Amino acid sequence: MPAARKQYTFREQLIGFPWVQLAVIAAIRFAEPISFTSLFPYIYFMVKSFLTGKSDNEVGRYAGYISGMFALCQCMTGILWGRMSDKYGRKKVILTGLFGSAFSLLLFGFSTNFYMAMFARCMAGLLNGNVGVVRTVIGEIAVHRQHQALAFSIMPLLWQVGCVIGPMVGGFLANPVGEHPDWFDGGDHKGGFFSHDTYLLFSDYPFLLPNIVVSSILIIGWSVAFFFLDETHPERKYDYDFGRVIGRRITALIFPKTWFASPSAEEWSTDDSKVITPSSSSEDVSILEGEQQPLLGPGAGPDNGTIEENPTKKPAQARTLPEVDQSWGAVLVPQVKKLLVCAFFLALHTVVYEELLPIYLSTSIQFDTPNQRGPFPGGLGLDSREVGLLLSLCGAFGIFLMIFVYPNIDRIYGTLRPYRFFIKGHMFVYFTVPFFQYLLRLSHQAMFNIICVVLFIRTMFNSMSYPGLLLLVNRSAADKRHLGVINGCTQVVSASARAIGPIIWGYFMSTGQAIGHVELPFWLLSVVAAMGALYSSTITDDEDSDDEEEEV
Repeated sequence: MPAARKQYTFREQLIGFPWVQLAVIAAIRFAEPISFTSLFPYIYFMVKSFLTGKSDNEVGRYAGYISGMFALCQCMTGILWGRMSDKYGRKKVILTGLFGSAFSLLLFGFSTNFYMAMFARCMAGLLNGNVGVVRTVIGEIAVHRQHQALAFSIMPLLWQVGCVIGPMVGGFLANPVGEHPDWFDGGDHKGGFFSHDTYLLFSDYPFLLPNIVVSSILIIGWSVAFFFLDETHPERKYDYDFGRVIGRRITALIFPKTWFASPSAEEWSTDDSKVITPSSSSEDVSILEGEQQPLLGPGAGPDNGTIEENPTKKPAQARTLPEVDQSWGAVLVPQVKKLLVCAFFLALHTVVYEELLPIYLSTSIQFDTPNQRGPFPGGLGLDSREVGLLLSLCGAFGIFLMIFVYPNIDRIYGTLRPYRFFIKGHMFVYFTVPFFQYLLRLSHQAMFNIICVVLFIRTMFNSMSYPGLLLLVNRSAADKRHLGVINGCTQVVSASARAIGPIIWGYFMSTGQAIGHVELPFWLLSVVAAMGALYSSTITDDEDSDDEEEEV
């Protein structure tokens, strides 16, 4: 890959980086990948408990329906949440999404049949549009080109964190009565940590405990957003924010101001009657000054500022912002359309793989079956804890790549070239999955280790592809005030891929198992990945060849 013309040193990437608000975003976004991936280790067993008497083929198909309906409902409301964030502000939408996710997860944990579980996942999809909104917030916080690669690594990085913690939570805490009977004072065990009433509760609802834990994490994320997240909307960021007023007071009580303020900075106030307004354009503020603002104080938001006594009076800069054309023709410029197609392909094959792989690993081994025609007779028969461990190890490896590898690749080679290079690798990994069957001839530990290596390679391709796509989408807008709608559209096309993908490939998986060709869904997925890699050659990235920084 040839080097891009524009390069930044690693030190330049860190100077003035908006650590504080991105840390808040990370705390908010942290729980949502956990809520999504925590279902993977036990969804097969949960659906099987609902559909007693059904074959493994049918269980896999119905598990795909639950995953697909969640994404379908996200698809229905993604643009709506993007529009609402453009109109009412990013923070309000984020708070709504976090609360909706927490409530729907509790309902999912209390599900006693397939249709109740389906309803809970539909509710989760309808009430949460945070993926696109958080991407918009990051784009409005990371205003310097040299900061964007690291900043936009946060989304896929947190996905990898979720891929570590989520499967561990789901695999370890699902069915606690059956898996950890010594925890309870009930049944054949006495003196457990949990009471007999709790024993009865989790006997009736064996998949409730992981959902309680993840819902609690979501509520913590909601609290962090309410108290410490700055509004980044170009106009709404000047509105009075009661949560931030309380948040500043909390920060002032816990941490002395002198810990975080620069020696030359003026004392900042927590007076309710004062708000922050920009005293100069972003071009007049040095990168280093942005780094010296007090933690979570008034200057920690997207603008440095001075204190204005009247909280209802917006600055002249905010009042004179020109109107922007919000028609679909102005928003969906050709580059945006191409990136939406790329987002569809990437979401389709990555999410289908991530949801079908645990089902394949959990499916029982089937040798010498009457319908066996192909060379791959079934799954690997791993239990939920082994599946959770595999996914968690891959997530940990992805975290390393996001933090230490991708920012340097973007710094040296730019954004587009690595995206095109790594997007091609997925097709080869998907093709190899059915060959895991031959590993059953080895010891269990050797099989586990080899599968880890293959999944690590796929994690590398995924970790290098997603940040590049997010960066390209953020730069594609004709006007930065279109970002809410564009990221909403990106969420919609990704959600539509996640909706139709598990349903269609669940059918392919059950059909392949029925006719004796379990390789069918994975090889078709390899074809889709090849189509996405081929289409990536149509997109461009003009910013990597610019010599001047572009600010959001």
